[in-house]
Amino acid sequence: MVLIAATTTIQERPMYLACIGLTWGLGTILGPLVGGAFADSDATWRWAFYINLPIGGLAAPVYLFMLPSPDPQPGASIIKRLAEIDWVGAVLMLGAIVTFTMAISFGGVMYEWNSGSEIALFVVAGVLFIVFGVQQAYCIGTTIQRRIFPVELISSRKYYRTIILMFCVTASGGCAIFIPVYFIPIFFQFTRGDSAIDAAVRLLPFILVMVVVTLAQGGMLSHPSGKFGLYMPWFTVGGVITVIASTLMYVVETDTSTAWVYGASAMLGAGVGTYTQAGFSISQASVPEEMAAVAASLMALAQTSGINIALAVSNAVFLNRAETRLAKILPDTVTEDQIQLAIAGQEILEAIVEALNLPYILVITAGTLVLVCSVLMKRERLFMKAAVGGA
Repeated sequence: MVLIAATTTIQERPMYLACIGLTWGLGTILGPLVGGAFADSDATWRWAFYINLPIGGLAAPVYLFMLPSPDPQPGASIIKRLAEIDWVGAVLMLGAIVTFTMAISFGGVMYEWNSGSEIALFVVAGVLFIVFGVQQAYCIGTTIQRRIFPVELISSRKYYRTIILMFCVTASGGCAIFIPVYFIPIFFQFTRGDSAIDAAVRLLPFILVMVVVTLAQGGMLSHPSGKFGLYMPWFTVGGVITVIASTLMYVVETDTSTAWVYGASAMLGAGVGTYTQAGFSISQASVPEEMAAVAASLMALAQTSGINIALAVSNAVFLNRAETRLAKILPDTVTEDQIQLAIAGQEILEAIVEALNLPYILVITAGTLVLVCSVLMKRERLFMKAAVGGA
């Protein structure tokens, strides 16, 4: 994202960013398929990770020899560049995010929610976030220009509104993408008995529609005429579609038809595709050109944070709910054979599907947040040409 900001014009950027969405979509399609094939073969699931090594080796020459190499500090030594990094801020931010994610992931699974370990993780995460905020505000161990979090973007009266709104919708997009990617295959494995590769194929309606809509949205926003550059409606429509589609996924039951799930997931892909990459180009268009790379980095932080937190929370909700429901159904002491037989039972399947539905509440919330943010957005075109009757 930063390289695109450094090597493209503001008019070209939306389409390039949409193409990033295309490559991500292809990876999301091929990844589960290849991984599922390995999992079902004698090679075992470990090769789903080993295969990344030769792929990375093939891609390395492109990164090393074909990509442009913009140098913001010509002649500066590596030691000087390393010394200018905000290491204090980086450690504090990483520590805060990791401990918060651990607290959510471990709660009710490894530790009881009211255990000392859980409380300690939440307290440490909270303290680290506060210390990080103070360190960034007062530039402790760094300078205003080098601090890791771009405070100047959200503190400027000129463009803080757009930046904060784009941060929220980009984080929501990460949430709305990865929860379906994670839970749709699990649903089909439990309710239809799919193999790993068959379950991965079930993602195609969601991913393909999302990729097509993302490309169309990027192409229209970057149209030379600028007639499609009014970006606010994309978020409004996308938020509405996301809420409707995720609600349809939330009410899925064990005997819900495959066509229903495909239709709802395709609709969800259409909704998410309208805004998942848009925040990158809009945030960069709203700030001075020299700050475009910083804006792109902030949106990348929003996207990865949305993904990590959404997966941690949704997985914790699923596991805790499934454990609670299964504890009411199964006897206090069960053998491994009894568990295997019980999983095939209708009551057990209903309990698991109910637990699988709960994460979609997060997607409904994400879509609602996108809709609210769209109402608060300026009525302006991507390249800052005021729309008729705009705010």
